[in-house]
Amino acid sequence: MKPSLFYSHVLSAADQQGMDVDRMLDATRPLGYCGVDLSSEQLLKASKEVPRRLKRADMEIASVYKFCKFNESFDQEDMKHFLDSVAESGCGRVMIIPGFFREDHHRKSELSSMTEALGKTCELAQSFGISVTLEDYDDPLSPCSHLSDLQSFFRAVPQLRFTLDTGNFLFESADLLSEIYPTLRDRIVHVHLKDRVKAPLTVGDVCFFEGSREAVYSAPVGAGYLPIRECLSCLHANGYNGFLTVEHFGAADHYDYIKRSAEWLKKTLSVL
Repeated sequence: MKPSLFYSHVLSAADQQGMDVDRMLDATRPLGYCGVDLSSEQLLKASKEVPRRLKRADMEIASVYKFCKFNESFDQEDMKHFLDSVAESGCGRVMIIPGFFREDHHRKSELSSMTEALGKTCELAQSFGISVTLEDYDDPLSPCSHLSDLQSFFRAVPQLRFTLDTGNFLFESADLLSEIYPTLRDRIVHVHLKDRVKAPLTVGDVCFFEGSREAVYSAPVGAGYLPIRECLSCLHANGYNGFLTVEHFGAADHYDYIKRSAEWLKKTLSVL
């Protein structure tokens, strides 16, 4: 399994440390990170600059995520352009956030539009050799915020694959090890490692609200209360050898969390 991190974390860490992005990438690579997750905007707005930076740092693009509004419309040419850029970058995975329900619209109709657009996206992606994934997105207006929602999409669009997020399942108070993982393990092609704590570890960490709406905070991987070690053991036993993308949006000191996550991952993966 290959540690990676969000490119946004690299950018935030560089800003917080007063370093340029190339120097920050040079600092993260020796920690064991070999890839990054990019947003579609980061890829398309700097389609040559970002791959150059990553190649120089001996890193690759692990996955590209794109926010869409499939409940409103599906722009086939825009999706083709996006997928072509992803393929050119050498990445074989995209994560689609299909949209968010509009409170003044009929959800059944919007869900039908999202499902149809996901099917079209998978058809286009197949010609580029790209896997399309969904994650359990933790938002009350997301069509992917519950296990049953994801299963509905997977039944309707069999080509879809799953990006497992170790923290987002908290939104529906589901159990990662006994419910989420066993149900969707055969679809997993990418993983986001997100840990949580009840109180901030660093002054200035941003709070989020999950599940019962209690405040939680981001943490370095392994420093929180989520069963990430056990999840990694399950992934290892199942033969998963893809990327493990560290996620800690809202951290007041991204570089510190990047280092601490890498140290914990190195130690944990070495004994699996």
